[in-house]
Amino acid sequence: SEDDFSWSTYLSPKSVPVPPSLFSYKAQSMPPNPFKPGMKLEAIDPENQELFCVCTVEERLGHRIKLHIDGFSSLYDFWVDAHCRSIFPIEFCRSTKRTLQPPPKWPRKKFDWSEYLDDQNAVGANRNMFAFMQEKIDVNCPLHIGMKLEVFRDSSWYVGTIADILFGRM
Repeated sequence: SEDDFSWSTYLSPKSVPVPPSLFSYKAQSMPPNPFKPGMKLEAIDPENQELFCVCTVEERLGHRIKLHIDGFSSLYDFWVDAHCRSIFPIEFCRSTKRTLQPPPKWPRKKFDWSEYLDDQNAVGANRNMFAFMQEKIDVNCPLHIGMKLEVFRDSSWYVGTIADILFGRM
């Protein structure tokens, strides 16, 4: 069981653990996790990176949050770092002209965050909760939509085309 695990027992005498100094991620220097359970936000679907979904923060554990895709089974819940670049404030898709997939049973033709938050008696995550959105965007980035490149996925190489660039993600 997880409670019985011990690194000192696991490592053989000749094993050498990776020193923590090699990791650039420093949890101590990260801003605090601003998200609370029940809060709504927009997120990239981890199973289909082209889709943005309406999500609810289910749990919070240190710098990580468990997200539930509204309208779907909890089998699709997923964990992300609270400071990752695949979660966004409400209205992000509208403001960047991207398509937000509303929950499947949303009764109206057009999704409206104000109506949805009222209907769910919930609060939405706002822009200042996302530290990466405060960073200056490099307008001199040499990568552009439409450029071709090689992509390694599922143990194979493919020819790909940059379809979108979003906060350092392609």
